Amino acid sequence: MLKKPKYGWSKITIGNWSDGCSYINNVPIDLLKAFINLYKYRNPTTVKFDAEGWEYIIVFDFYEIHIITEKNDEYILKTIPCNINNLTNELVNDILLNIKEWVNFDEDSPLDKTQIIDLCNRLKNERRKFNAHIY
Repeated sequence: MLKKPKYGWSKITIGNWSDGCSYINNVPIDLLKAFINLYKYRNPTTVKFDAEGWEYIIVFDFYEIHIITEKNDEYILKTIPCNINNLTNELVNDILLNIKEWVNFDEDSPLDKTQIIDLCNRLKNERRKFNAHIY
């Protein structure tokens, strides 16, 4: 889901869609909090990204993801079917695999490694509770 960050940029990939994300957003923390809220409150949740020249909003739900891209005053909607549990695993694994680079994503404002790890653990816990409730 997340490419290894480099020079303040990374790439988000969901299904056959991908786009850049920059240090302007707190990418790992914003995504982790969105996924936590999805599982905890059982309602769709959103994250907005500034790609430095255009913006996009990702709406996370349990069975599909909606992405609204605003570029040159035009809006494009893309809907992608997904398995949110698989996407959750991918998100956590991608963040932890490159934790050092995510902590230093914005060289001027390093992120708190402990906070990122704690959010990964909270997300895994919320997913576990949600899935235990379903089955």
